[in-house]
Amino acid sequence: MNNALCIRLTLLFIALNSIAFMVNCCGISPRFDFQKNHSCFEFFLLTDTSKESPALSKVGPREQELDGFWPFENFYVEIPAEDAPATRRFRGLFAGFETGEFIFYSILIAAVFLFLKLW
Repeated sequence: MNNALCIRLTLLFIALNSIAFMVNCCGISPRFDFQKNHSCFEFFLLTDTSKESPALSKVGPREQELDGFWPFENFYVEIPAEDAPATRRFRGLFAGFETGEFIFYSILIAAVFLFLKLW
């Protein structure tokens, strides 16, 4: 792999890692609500940790528990409602990306870059 491609890929992964962390840290994410036949579907583009979402209190503790590192998160949940059909939610591309994942993936990106650079 030539050096220019290696540097571009490293910068791309650093940018994605930083965006994922900032999105979850600040709670910035577009939210779309769809309703069809009395069923509700919430679609978060980046993450569901948005501060302005009133529906976050409806999410039970089981759905909010972290499943592990980022790619192994529960991206799709159903929120039961007592008097209405369950609300389905796509939690976003970077759901559950926290400080531990940010540090781990930063170290991983640096290690791969150094390996490719020294190889």
